[in-house]
Amino acid sequence: MSHFLVSHVSSVLARLVDFSSKPPVFLLGVSGGSDSIALLNLLYALKKKLNFKMFVVTVNHNIRPSEEGTGDVDFVCATCEKDFSDRVDCLVVEIPKGKIEKIKSIRGKGIEEAARFLRYKAFDGARAFFSADYVLTAHTKDDFYEGILMSFFRGSSPKALLGMEEKRGCYLKPLLGIKKETLRKYLVEK
Repeated sequence: MSHFLVSHVSSVLARLVDFSSKPPVFLLGVSGGSDSIALLNLLYALKKKLNFKMFVVTVNHNIRPSEEGTGDVDFVCATCEKDFSDRVDCLVVEIPKGKIEKIKSIRGKGIEEAARFLRYKAFDGARAFFSADYVLTAHTKDDFYEGILMSFFRGSSPKALLGMEEKRGCYLKPLLGIKKETLRKYLVEK
């Protein structure tokens, strides 16, 4: 399973990124969930083979109980610091308490949309901080299908019904063809 996943992610990145001009710099958005931890491990396994630099950003949205948000951040930081032979630099972004509620009211949409809006602002800031070429997120095949269903039920445009793209500007989703269950098995195996 490990070989399959590493090979899959390697081929997706080779298709989406020009490795010929200079080694790219990747910023990984890591929440602490199984999908993003799998992405972190897979990218670390490919780092020397594909010749790129990588950094991590984790965001505490401060919308869950304090110990949960802090626990996720601590877990991501500890993983970056201790789980690999070379430490992976990790930036923690704290969204102030109440900010997501305020953005929700201003934008007139739900809490998840407001959190996503601020998370991507944090990713953009971290990308500038690390001078990263690309931001990688751990969206999976399950997220792809969920997005299509949500678009359908909202009555979205036909284009939205095509689902997420693997590459959108500087954002890459190298796990889009992989099921969450496969990633969980990989982590258990690891």
